[in-house]
Amino acid sequence: MNSLIKNRLNYFKYFLKDPNKKGFFRMCFELIHFWWIKKVIPIDYFRRLLYRKEVNNYHEYLSLKEYRRVLNSDKIIFPEIGAILNNKLCTDIYFKNMELSVPKMISHNMRNHFFLNNKTYTVNNNNDLISFFSNIFKSYSLEELFLKPLVGIGGDGIILLKKETLKQQIEQNSKQLFSNSFIHQEKVEQHSDINKIHPKTLNTLRVLTYIDNNKNMQILSIVMRFGVGDNITDNVSAGGFYIPVNMKTGCIEGIGRQDLNEGGGIFIKHPNSGVVLEGFKIPFFKESCELAKSAANHLPCRLVGWDIAISKEGPVIIEGNETPGMVMTDIACGGHLKDPLVLELLELSKT
Repeated sequence: MNSLIKNRLNYFKYFLKDPNKKGFFRMCFELIHFWWIKKVIPIDYFRRLLYRKEVNNYHEYLSLKEYRRVLNSDKIIFPEIGAILNNKLCTDIYFKNMELSVPKMISHNMRNHFFLNNKTYTVNNNNDLISFFSNIFKSYSLEELFLKPLVGIGGDGIILLKKETLKQQIEQNSKQLFSNSFIHQEKVEQHSDINKIHPKTLNTLRVLTYIDNNKNMQILSIVMRFGVGDNITDNVSAGGFYIPVNMKTGCIEGIGRQDLNEGGGIFIKHPNSGVVLEGFKIPFFKESCELAKSAANHLPCRLVGWDIAISKEGPVIIEGNETPGMVMTDIACGGHLKDPLVLELLELSKT
């Protein structure tokens, strides 16, 4: 609890610098009112950007208590299914068996045991590592390889291994490779239209699926996430930002927002390329929605956040999140509690 309070106080630091704040007395009223109607201290008031002048429907945003109740509900989140989603090796094998589109996995390792083409290699030192990956780059004619921890969230621990800098990267990352387990995937070739916005990051759709009380598969919200600078992931914890996608048209609409902990930036253009975001049509949008629904039907947790990349051939599942962070989508859609399906979800979490 202390770490949570410390984290929220960090948001307060960025809030103080934000020129787009409401007046002091208005914020005091809203904090008290939010506390009264939600029956919880509104420690997420700042993180969810409810203090900003344009937000009038602050009561239609999820409280931390409501969000946690959803994620802790055994009627919504199923641990046995989550065990598959939480292990990237299991996810890869399962989805390939279901013939769903995922990045091609070349090899994987479990600490110093490396697996390639049904063979096991015991790797003991940096030279062995260099030899192992050099063989992959040569045999598969690759220039880059994504190494992802079997277990992890938020893009933590991901390594983009490059043929041209292999030796230096092994020297930097060998300890991490030997002490953890990774899958080794081909890099997804991002669609050229999305590359025009930001080519250095694999930018993904976050599609939030929900199986309603009538057993129908629903999509609650969709946002597009973009990385910034030289970051290889689009996660908000890495400084990336998110922007709403119209679920009927498949076009980006509104403004992009950065997590307050990363500065709370607002974007109508990508900060690196300068490309205007409003109105951008997501390639293979319909196919992306269908892929997310199909994945959710094969792993039927009631609520899952799917990260979908768009390649030149079509959508690709990067991962599924059984406990999706709904702060991002709550902010992007202007308050989840406007949606009757989310209200149904909250009622379900009470049972």
